[in-house]
Amino acid sequence: GMNVMFHTFGAHPAACAAANEVLRLLTDENLLARAKVAGDALQERLKAAFDNHPHVAEVRGRGLLQAIEIVADRGALEPFPVDANITNRVIGAALKRGVFFYGGGTGDVRDIVCMGPPFIIGDAEIDMMVRVLSESVDAVTQSK
Repeated sequence: GMNVMFHTFGAHPAACAAANEVLRLLTDENLLARAKVAGDALQERLKAAFDNHPHVAEVRGRGLLQAIEIVADRGALEPFPVDANITNRVIGAALKRGVFFYGGGTGDVRDIVCMGPPFIIGDAEIDMMVRVLSESVDAVTQSK
């Protein structure tokens, strides 16, 4: 016989209603436009905070998904040694200050601190994120 596979929630009325509601909210609240504005603000403030930082190679990202790359020497783009555990220490320092970031480095470019705040983030939270990230990077890179 013929096997037809259905996912448990496929065309489930409640799931469809929830999806519709999400789409309606995104449209109604103009959340996507808000997310773009918030993402631009976040990137602008990250660049202002880190563009001349001795231990930050660059700020990069798109929208609210932003990241910074931490290096031992910005001029030479020389990374910290692996065993310095920089990314995890920065994330830990930020957590103590009430903000969650996550690591995203691979191979040669290893110390990447990423952020992905919610679409509804406001100005005060953006400022707090940037301030906490800045304090955390300084706390970790300046401690011997």
